[in-house]
Amino acid sequence: MPANNVPGSAALCHGAGVIAADFLRGAAGESVTFTTSLKPATKPFLALTWSFNGTINVITSVTADIVGQGYENRITLDKSTGSLVLRNLTEEDSGEYELIIIPQGAEQIQGTAKLEVQTKVSRPTLSCHTENLIEDNSSVKLTCDDDSSTSTRVWMKDGQPVQLTDGGSTLTISSVSRYDQGPFRCNVFNPISNGTSDSQNLSINYGPENVNLTLSPLQENYVQGSNISLTCSAVSRPAASLYWFLNGDLLSDTGPELRLVNLQMSQSGNYSCQAFNNKTLRSRTAQLSAITVLGNVAYYWCFHVPFLTALQTLRSGDRVQLSDGNTTLTIVNVTRYDRGPFRCHVLNPVSGGTSEPVNIFVICESQTTRSSYSFTRQFQI
Repeated sequence: MPANNVPGSAALCHGAGVIAADFLRGAAGESVTFTTSLKPATKPFLALTWSFNGTINVITSVTADIVGQGYENRITLDKSTGSLVLRNLTEEDSGEYELIIIPQGAEQIQGTAKLEVQTKVSRPTLSCHTENLIEDNSSVKLTCDDDSSTSTRVWMKDGQPVQLTDGGSTLTISSVSRYDQGPFRCNVFNPISNGTSDSQNLSINYGPENVNLTLSPLQENYVQGSNISLTCSAVSRPAASLYWFLNGDLLSDTGPELRLVNLQMSQSGNYSCQAFNNKTLRSRTAQLSAITVLGNVAYYWCFHVPFLTALQTLRSGDRVQLSDGNTTLTIVNVTRYDRGPFRCHVLNPVSGGTSEPVNIFVICESQTTRSSYSFTRQFQI
């Protein structure tokens, strides 16, 4: 156990100045020197005595030296000045030391000094129970241990002092939050030494929260056969497990992304994502996202009626035939009034479009020969 000398203020008592310092501090295992203010004497002192706490003899020097029990091989006395070196200090050496000198042909000289011996602090160890800490639900105690019984502790978090709630050696945090993760350190010191522990971080579980569902591409309705992607995210420690629901029914898909390929009308409905934390046992569900899938496109034909400005929609009849889902228009026995123009309109609930106009070139026979000629050819647009 080591030691150090810290000089104090002026000497005490009768024969003021005979001991240079009235207070000394030393470290266990090291040494301390009680220095007097006397110059080396030209003649030996008649008697010289160092005592401890008024009753215990450290050394008495007259014609021979009498060393007190427990001080053998631990002291060195300068008989010309009365200064004393005390080695291998222990905390039991703390107390008051008195020097009495009887010089030849002069008055007795006396002085006292106090000694405080402390153990140097060891590097402290930091310990705590950190398993399964849950935000707003758990408390934690951090304990700082070292070998010194007189040390002072200062707790640090993120490099800043922490106000203690349970004494110097224990730091208690009630109802932990995610912002209590640290790092924590413990500084230990006494007047002769100091030490700092290794850092300690707390693993605090929280969430899920801020569960967010996004849809790409984002639009009001989707055409059958489209591909879309839903993405789910959540703030959580540890990372949350993510589950998908359609109209409240659990889907087999899990994870942060749900891909819908070749979308069908049966997949229309309200989609939601649920985040679950297996440490906090808490779950949160994202706001519902409605997806509407529209069926196949519709086709219809129209043509311009001569001498009219409006377009007339064509429907199947004796001479007009619509087939292949209205994608094919057949006209039987064309007449001069069937020349068009014809247009095809394509639409669904989210969009529509119109083709360029198409005209038919119809060759008509003379009025005199028409009755004997039958025009039966078919044209397809």
